[in-house]
Amino acid sequence: MANERIATQIDYAQAWTPEGFCSTFGFRPAENGFTKEINGTEFKFKQIKTPGELLQGQEVLRQGFGWKDIEIPPVHILALFEDTGGGCFSALDVNGQAVGFAGGMGGGTDKITGKPTLISSMLAMKGTDYRSAGIGKELKIIQAYYAKKSGYESMKWLYDPERGENASVNMRKLGARAEEFWPDKYGRMHSEVFGGVPTDRFRAVWRYTEPDVINRAAGISKPPTMEDLKDVAAATESDLPETDKVLVEISANIDSIKSDEEKIKRRLKLRKILSHYFLERNYIATEFISEKAEGTRKNYYLLERANAILTKT
Repeated sequence: MANERIATQIDYAQAWTPEGFCSTFGFRPAENGFTKEINGTEFKFKQIKTPGELLQGQEVLRQGFGWKDIEIPPVHILALFEDTGGGCFSALDVNGQAVGFAGGMGGGTDKITGKPTLISSMLAMKGTDYRSAGIGKELKIIQAYYAKKSGYESMKWLYDPERGENASVNMRKLGARAEEFWPDKYGRMHSEVFGGVPTDRFRAVWRYTEPDVINRAAGISKPPTMEDLKDVAAATESDLPETDKVLVEISANIDSIKSDEEKIKRRLKLRKILSHYFLERNYIATEFISEKAEGTRKNYYLLERANAILTKT
């Protein structure tokens, strides 16, 4: 099991090779893919290529994002992802039905390493029952395995900074960092999940070949706790501390807010804080902390000055 391994047992140079991948991340080889047991249920993970498989992937996107048909990439576009060095991937249940989807394409450059990077454009689960099942993390790891075979050592993707469950997968479980902030990146989307609010986005960057990141993805190292960060100041709309580290709170559960008007109000407050630190002061988000205290969940990003962090990469 992942929590039984220790960092000294991992051969980081072999972690993403066919020889070391399964032992590092707890998968088992299977025909045309891998299997892994998650919370007592076994799932199969595979790269998908045929029209029928990609149609199942479309349905996951439809249910996972609540997208209208016009916003779902057609099969002939999804089929091209592999030609760029990327690909499409599914998590399958015991009946062989797709319950998770990840897709990405080669393109772009890691601004720190200068090397080509994979752009992972979609990660979706089929309905709310699967969104917190732990499948998303494993799909990203499978995606990284195939990306490394194509010569990529990093991956980047956009996500909504107010979605704590996404931040938890991206930062707490995988070890990615949010290195850019984009106000209203896509304009308004016709999505049942995201609603009619501005599409502010973080760009997560996942340099999955780094030892510290492998330790996090393999479940060896743990994210910091609020106790660890008790001396770090928290930013608010009216108080923006100019310290090396700062905490920024987001909603405990953005979906519990039913009014678009209230969501927009909260978004604009958060935008003011993130714009100050990312666009004016050159900070990045290095960790995400999510804890319950007295029955109430608290979610915070830890922001740090980029110059101090990125020069160590």
